[in-house]
Amino acid sequence: MAYAIVTAFVLLGAVNSQNNLLFWALGLAIGGLLASGFVSGTSLMGLAIEREAVPEAQVGRPFPIRYRVRNRNRFMPAYALLIEELPPKGVKRDDMPLVGRPVASIGRVPPRRTVRCETSALIERRGPFELSRVRVSTTFPFGVARKSVTFDLSQPSLATPAVHRLRSDVVETILEPAHDGTEAIASPGGGEDFFGVREYRQGDRLRDVSWRLSARSDTLVVTQRSARAPRRLVLHLDLDPKLAAGRDDRAEQLLSLAASLVVEAGRRAISVSLSIPRVGVSSGSVTTPAGRAALLRRLGSYGFSGAAEQEGAVPKARFGAVVLTLTRGPTAGGIHTLSGDDLARLRVEPTKEPDHEPKHEPDRMAS
Repeated sequence: MAYAIVTAFVLLGAVNSQNNLLFWALGLAIGGLLASGFVSGTSLMGLAIEREAVPEAQVGRPFPIRYRVRNRNRFMPAYALLIEELPPKGVKRDDMPLVGRPVASIGRVPPRRTVRCETSALIERRGPFELSRVRVSTTFPFGVARKSVTFDLSQPSLATPAVHRLRSDVVETILEPAHDGTEAIASPGGGEDFFGVREYRQGDRLRDVSWRLSARSDTLVVTQRSARAPRRLVLHLDLDPKLAAGRDDRAEQLLSLAASLVVEAGRRAISVSLSIPRVGVSSGSVTTPAGRAALLRRLGSYGFSGAAEQEGAVPKARFGAVVLTLTRGPTAGGIHTLSGDDLARLRVEPTKEPDHEPKHEPDRMAS
């Protein structure tokens, strides 16, 4: 743009003064503009771009966006490429769910070659979103004219709720001592309580052999111990889907608290299950990272998935469970009731950096 303005001023000066030197300068300026447009335009016309599958995003945490740029030209390389995400047609840039403007850059794409690049993006609201158009531009070779080409690469994705680090005693307080994995269940395992005896098998430990019972019989007898009950966290979400779809602040805090409990249970090797009676959702006990990721996806799409709402449904909680609701209720029978307002007191406060004296830089002269 600045180059075009300078060229216009040179044109006016040459016409008014009829100075041959200004006409020479005008010719050079127009020639440079045409050459820049021809070179950059030719290199862009042979480009093809693909956006790799975008991983599920999380509110407040950067996620990568990766591209594959292929130069189909036979001889012409492409230089100084900028790749920018654009909003869908008819949508303003301020209405995009992404924060800022994610831009990736590539220095050179040789002919008949594919180059990968990536950038990071940040999303500010939970729920489904769409990455739409991508613009590739360059100002090569003189930096005086920008040429661009736009690709339609619509790709739906999902943003899960923000996850906060909870205090170390939160989950341990919810899990009552009688249900923390120390009690025995009716199956053999590695516990301490007596379960039964059986004949010795190859691979059994010698210290498990019951020598007294083995002496009374003709075969070795092994003592079996009862298994320990697995540690389990049960989450019941009582939230109106309409509030979640409207991204109500208290509803978002409640979903963020549920997601934080799911992640915290995974850090402590505790199985977790999620039930949402309002929409008829009830998951089994989850112990794997993939299972916890599925629960986070369920929380991310809550209110947008179109599940039928069941009016009058009330969560039925068991001992040691957590009921997540917008308003706190009484705590009884080993059931913990938490609301979105509890998130502030349950999460770990971010570390405050010490204040530093501001550094005054010397004023720079304008060039």
